[in-house]
Amino acid sequence: MLAVTAHVHRTIHNFNLFLSDNKNDLEEERIGIIATRLYIFLTLVGLIILGFYTSFSKRSHTFTVERPSLLQFEELYSMHSSKLNCPCSRFSMSYARIMSLSPRYHSICSSEYREEH
Repeated sequence: MLAVTAHVHRTIHNFNLFLSDNKNDLEEERIGIIATRLYIFLTLVGLIILGFYTSFSKRSHTFTVERPSLLQFEELYSMHSSKLNCPCSRFSMSYARIMSLSPRYHSICSSEYREEH
């Protein structure tokens, strides 16, 4: 068991992702080991930051309300006006309830002296 522990410790201590071409240059090997440790450290810090960011970020959920009443729509609009989407296929209210057309003709246009060609 002691041999396994010593081997694991030695492997971690000498772990080098950036192997040099010259096996005899100890300075290059030392720089490679330091670069490997820095790389692993920065990767772990990045993963931790990413984990915190995703756990604290707001998530968006989509809900469909079939045939909402005017009161429901106004309530949803007051809370979520920038994200509210209404893919209505038909109107629940006739146009006659919100507008009326009553043309008023100019006196010349409605005159009996005007001739049709």
